[in-house]
Amino acid sequence: MKKGLMISCKDATQLVVKKNHEVLNMWDRMRLLMHLSMCRFCSLFEKQNRIIDEHAAKLDEISPAHMTQDSKEKILHELEK
Repeated sequence: MKKGLMISCKDATQLVVKKNHEVLNMWDRMRLLMHLSMCRFCSLFEKQNRIIDEHAAKLDEISPAHMTQDSKEKILHELEK
C-alpha cells in the first residue's frame, strides 16, 4: 500500500475489510474516507460488505460456526479409515 494520501480501489477495499475486524489508525481512516468520498464503486462495496457482515453475525447467533468435540472426533475417525 502506498504511503500517499490517494489510494487505489484495491487498497480501499482492503481497508474496508480491515476496518470491519480492527480499528484503523487515523492515517488509514483519513485515506479511506477521502477515497470513498470520490469513488462510488468502493462506497457501494463498503455498503455491501457491511450488510454481509451483519447477516453473517446474525447467522452465527442462530447457528454457531463451531464444532463440538464429538463431531471433530467422528470426522477424524472417518478420515482414518
